[in-house]
Amino acid sequence: MKRFFKRILRIISLALALMLAAVFYPYAKDWLQGIFPQGKYERISTLLTHELEEAGELTAIRYTDTGIMYAETNALFLGSVQQVSVPYAYEIGLGFPLSEVKIQPLENAMEVTLPQIRMLYDSFQVTGEPEVNDFWYHLTESRYQKMLDDQALSCREEYLEGEQYRQEAWDAACKTLQTLFAQWANESLIITFVPVSFP
Repeated sequence: MKRFFKRILRIISLALALMLAAVFYPYAKDWLQGIFPQGKYERISTLLTHELEEAGELTAIRYTDTGIMYAETNALFLGSVQQVSVPYAYEIGLGFPLSEVKIQPLENAMEVTLPQIRMLYDSFQVTGEPEVNDFWYHLTESRYQKMLDDQALSCREEYLEGEQYRQEAWDAACKTLQTLFAQWANESLIITFVPVSFP
């Protein structure tokens, strides 16, 4: 008889423990996640992913450049028949869409995968009066526009293909995101940034 009551008591105790756990789990969940790093970083990664989806693009770094475009056309026997010089200003912004940033929570940190650095915008503007010497070979509007387009393309390629500029943009993006994530999470975070890998 005693054994029977002990079994009944165990079943009732287990049922009560399960009921109490079910009732208090929602309240204890946040507290437990704050104690255990994995839960903490899972919660923070969800928050940051949501913020990234709303944020748009990250212009990690901007470059501005000024110079003088110079073009010369030569003809057989005559030598230089056309000389053109034009002052210009060029600006380019490098970065990536924040929606492509991927966050992976680890046991006690986060791994953040960043997409490739790319051009988000650029602009090429003439900043002064061009000097044109075209007595022998008249400069047409279409040739003048092609000169400007070629110079703009040359400036763009310099920044997009230069390893130095890509590295500077990567470093700036990591620094900006580290600060941004700390603000969004309202605490300092351990983050490892890795570039996206292609198969």
